[in-house]
Amino acid sequence: MIICFLLISAVFPSTSVSQESNVLDETVRLMDGKSPYEGRVEIYHSGVWGTICDDKWTDREAGVICHMIGATRENASVRKFSKFGNGIGSIWLDEVSCIGNETSIVDCSHTMWGINDCTHAEDVGVICEPNTETTINPSPVTAIPKFYVAPQENIVPWNNSFQLICFTPSDDIPSSGHIVWCKNDVIFFNKTIESHNATSKWTYSVGQALSIHTATYTCGFEQCQRSLATVQVTEIPENECKLVQIQKPNCEMDKINEVGAEINLLAEGTEPSDIHHVIKTALPKIAAVVRDGISNAESLDRTVDIIHKMANLADASNVTLHPETFVTMVDHLLSTNRTTAWQNKSTPVESSVNKILQAVSTFGNVVAKTVTLHENVTFTTENFVMTVAREARDKSIHFPEEEETARTHLVLPPQPQINQSDFSYVATKFKSISEILSGGVTSIKPEVDDSVVSDVLALSLNGEKQHFNLKPGLLLSFTHPKHDMKKANTECVYWNTNKTRGSHWSKEGCLTTRSGENVTHCLCDHLTNFAVLVRPYQSEIEEPEALKWISLIGCCVSVFFCIITIVIFLVLWRFIRSDMNLLVIHLCLSIALAYTLFVAGVERTENKVTCLIITVFLQYLFLVVFCLMLDIGIYYFVHVTLVKISFLSANRFTSKSRKTLFLLIAYGLPAVITGITLGLTYPSNYHPKNICWLSFDSGALYGFLAPVAFIVLINFIIVITLVVTMYSTQLASTVTIRRKAVMGIRSISTLLPVMGITWLFGFLSISENVIIFQYIFAILNSLQGFFIFLSNCIFNKKVIEIITRKSPKQSTITHSSQDKMSFVANSEVGDEILNEITKKLSVKKSGRIKAQNRSLYN
Repeated sequence: MIICFLLISAVFPSTSVSQESNVLDETVRLMDGKSPYEGRVEIYHSGVWGTICDDKWTDREAGVICHMIGATRENASVRKFSKFGNGIGSIWLDEVSCIGNETSIVDCSHTMWGINDCTHAEDVGVICEPNTETTINPSPVTAIPKFYVAPQENIVPWNNSFQLICFTPSDDIPSSGHIVWCKNDVIFFNKTIESHNATSKWTYSVGQALSIHTATYTCGFEQCQRSLATVQVTEIPENECKLVQIQKPNCEMDKINEVGAEINLLAEGTEPSDIHHVIKTALPKIAAVVRDGISNAESLDRTVDIIHKMANLADASNVTLHPETFVTMVDHLLSTNRTTAWQNKSTPVESSVNKILQAVSTFGNVVAKTVTLHENVTFTTENFVMTVAREARDKSIHFPEEEETARTHLVLPPQPQINQSDFSYVATKFKSISEILSGGVTSIKPEVDDSVVSDVLALSLNGEKQHFNLKPGLLLSFTHPKHDMKKANTECVYWNTNKTRGSHWSKEGCLTTRSGENVTHCLCDHLTNFAVLVRPYQSEIEEPEALKWISLIGCCVSVFFCIITIVIFLVLWRFIRSDMNLLVIHLCLSIALAYTLFVAGVERTENKVTCLIITVFLQYLFLVVFCLMLDIGIYYFVHVTLVKISFLSANRFTSKSRKTLFLLIAYGLPAVITGITLGLTYPSNYHPKNICWLSFDSGALYGFLAPVAFIVLINFIIVITLVVTMYSTQLASTVTIRRKAVMGIRSISTLLPVMGITWLFGFLSISENVIIFQYIFAILNSLQGFFIFLSNCIFNKKVIEIITRKSPKQSTITHSSQDKMSFVANSEVGDEILNEITKKLSVKKSGRIKAQNRSLYN
């Protein structure tokens, strides 16, 4: 059984050396000596105690330390090679050289704080002679037992097991707390104080020794102490993780997590003074993982995230990154042959690509801080080329310099708006990004979705990744595989890192000045990452001119007759007041508004905000139209079919007005659907660029089609039940076939315009091969308002009767009860059927029910 307690998730969020608020910076102390006048030299800086490397140390430097603690300079002696034990944490100073009369060690020449090439095995110590006139008190030390690690030196063959033991000779062991283990001074594992064995020892065991286990190990109570053990794993093969993949599938991730733990500690607010040391050791480790090849998608995401953080930390702290190591690592990462995880990712790669682009740009900024005027540094690899340079303000940028004008390159003319006398720039050409984004597809296929087919060019000035309003603009030229210009066009785009929509290609601020089969020229007014996007032409068939005119004329006619219907109903409202007629008024109003907005605004694409508002209101108004048609269908069902099935249930529903419920459905449900559709596709995917209507590609159109299909299906079923109810009466079974046909045609002609059944032809007209259905759909739906006028005004006996009556009093008496049976009362099923239904129901009900029936069908 493999035993491995390397749990990176147990990393503590604190360093192994605590801060002391009452200690001043540049204070020194001597630790682990036999007296206060000897020991390992430690100096306090930025809230942290750290050690000093023994390089160049002589008795002169030792004398300065002795002077600082109050001892005499004479007879001071230096002790090298960690004579008083290894320290932990930061190594603050290196290459210290003193004259001998300085009052502080920091007055001597030395490297920058935290910059060194040492390990704690080179911690310097001194021995001083006390000054007879001065007495110093030793630094207060908490009485914590000392802990040791054994064995101290371990040479372990690769893939073998090893075990380290943490122990203390003291009997005064705290009753609670944790024993922590540190690897290279970073806490990575802990055990409770009670977990020791019978001999007061704590163990750390590894079943398979890998390269990541080569390190120095220490242990201690709550923080690591200075007695250390070293582990050196030997005979490490190349691609070690692939060799142990079956036995240890997380080998690759273990290596990555070790580096990630160190970087995360720095990124989460740990004192930045040790960033140089951590990055110097972490960069080769992560580079080795990338060199061996990453096949796991999770490992790829984690690696890219670490590189991104590492570059940002180096840039923010003015720490250098080893150029060759970083460049080679990125080249390996961008290699689709070596990093096979690009093809294995089940999630989008845009986030990882975005971090790589940012990390490379940040690395370029780090290098740019070191270049001088007219100096040029170029890195050339298989998968990308980078140039970092500093030039005078009046100079133009040509990248790559050795490229021919016909190849992929960029030119930036001098920018007068640059205030400095000179500027730095970072220019990069990525050769494999397009292949990564397309999932390995490198050829142009116009029948598929948009795809990037060129190299990616990137440019930044003075560390600024997006410098807008370039005057004159940035000139770019891209070569790419040939494509059929009749099937697809090319567009100049840039990589937009929008926080709300995510990273995506956008053409804002870029103009395509020339487009050929295999070359595209661009002019852009800002800086970032640029490429060429091939966008297939939509396979659209030109709409016949006749259909356009039918739709336009029909919409105008519908609007006119909807307004006429509304006026007639309002004038006669006190005679025809009912829930049904109220729904008809709202339906006519919605159709008039929707058709007017459609005719006037559907092609107003010149203003993005206006087009977005038009699209929102069009979706909302047309959904209101269909929800009103659903209300009308429910109304018919209750007042006809449900009366036939269960009169009592129908009577409960019709006993009072339900207009509030109907209008809530009509106007509330469309608002919810429109809001959801807009929220899921906002802002640019809500409507296409060439029309102010819902986009099919983004799925926004389904926010209209889905509810419409549902309503049409429900109303279609209701129409069937109404027809069945009509023909199930006794009278209908005795009339002639001709009379039945007339009854059915009259009824269906009334129902279709107000229940949206004609939209069935719309769904049938989706295919380009059934043009006849497109004409039927255009005629029936564009003239919907006209048909509503015919059925509810011209052929409505009640309306005609009221208009032709000579006395309003007579009309009021005739129509004193509400129109609870509009479908029947309009005579679409005939007065005979009305009498038949009433007679049949009255036979089965009591006298009270009969009275209700008569009231219902009056």
